Amino acid sequence: MRTDDVKSPALKRAVRFVPALKLFVLEIDRKPILAFEAHSAREARELTSERWLLGDLRRLTSNGRPLWNGLSKLRIGPAEGDIADELQQSLRSRVTPHLPIAYLVPID
Repeated sequence: MRTDDVKSPALKRAVRFVPALKLFVLEIDRKPILAFEAHSAREARELTSERWLLGDLRRLTSNGRPLWNGLSKLRIGPAEGDIADELQQSLRSRVTPHLPIAYLVPID
């Protein structure tokens, strides 16, 4: 939505300051595991304390090994380079009411 299309001055200010989504990558032991979008680095880091995600990372396997052992450090960082453009297109093409996540490793 462009601010030109909004009639109310208060709403126009609110529309102007909505932060854009940015692409982030979650790494485990310095290995990129999944990508997702968030409005800020703080919001992205909060994902690492979500029980549903931590449970999925322990339960899901890649090549027969769990994605996360429950002890290794989870690191969130910005997606960069060509991979960021490719992932952004992939995430935006998904229609879901949930947080769109793209796993960067094969899931068994």
